[in-house]
Amino acid sequence: MNNRENFKVIVSKIRPKEIPLWEDCQWKRDACNKDSCPFCGKINKLTESRLKTVENKKENKANFEELGKTFDDVVNLFRSDAKRLGIDLDAGTFDESIPFPEDYSICRKLINWQQGIYDIASESDDIFDIWLHSDAGKNLLWYSNTIISKTYRQLLSIDRMRTEKNLTLKLDFKYTAYILNEVIKIIDDSLEKLSQSKTGGNHSVKFKIAQICFRKIRDDIKK
Repeated sequence: MNNRENFKVIVSKIRPKEIPLWEDCQWKRDACNKDSCPFCGKINKLTESRLKTVENKKENKANFEELGKTFDDVVNLFRSDAKRLGIDLDAGTFDESIPFPEDYSICRKLINWQQGIYDIASESDDIFDIWLHSDAGKNLLWYSNTIISKTYRQLLSIDRMRTEKNLTLKLDFKYTAYILNEVIKIIDDSLEKLSQSKTGGNHSVKFKIAQICFRKIRDDIKK
């Protein structure tokens, strides 16, 4: 058995004070959306440039140039985040030594659980299905992705910290632990609301089963 099977995810209620608050906007469904935010401000500008391009075809060239500049700014923001973790996005080659999410037991469980959520969503092909338009439903679909990506990110950090002494990596690990704690609470709360017939509709029983399965994974994470 691969030794990664025994890797444990760490969650924490403590948010590292060294991480600026605007970084939360990179993973939250409801970001601050303030123009003054280093992340949301770039997204707002990108969106505004796109709308101007559609509304005023005479200024297409100028708008596309502005759109390209803003998009580059957003990409550079992600590059800076990757660089902080020691990841070279311009390497051009794939490092085969980096494990896939499926190489970790906890990620496999989460991916299988998420597929169950997607199955429910695929059955809800009626645009008037109430749960798809509820905050609980939107949160569930959003954060079912987040929990997998952040769990995978933390497990990769554990892998690296076995051989690297990197303070930045350690800080990112702590921040990811905080994110996971928040996301776990949001998902469980969403499933609790969706398991009620008023919100979950005809799928309320399936959401209850999904919650039971999620809590088993959650308990494995918090051991």
